Amino acid sequence: YLSGASLSSQWGLPDLGVLTLNDLVEAARRILLVSHLPLIVDVDNGWNHPLLLERGGRELKQVGVYAAQIEDQAGVKRCGHLTIKE
Repeated sequence: YLSGASLSSQWGLPDLGVLTLNDLVEAARRILLVSHLPLIVDVDNGWNHPLLLERGGRELKQVGVYAAQIEDQAGVKRCGHLTIKE
C-alpha cells in the first residue's frame, strides 16, 4: 500500500496534496521494480479534477499498480488525520 501520507513524509512534506501525479506514479514504479506483490495506491481526491484522476488511473495501470483508493473529500485535499475537511 502506497499512501499519500507515507510518500509526503519521505519528502519531508505535510500530507496536504503537495505532491504531483508524476511524483506518485514514479514512486509506484520504483516500488514495483523491486516487488511483484500487488500494490494499492492512495490517490487522495484525484488532484481535484476528473481528467487528472482519469490520467492518474491510466498511468498507474501502465506501471503495474493493482488498485487505487480514491477519497471523497470536497475541495482542497486535507490529511485524513486533520479536522478541517469535508
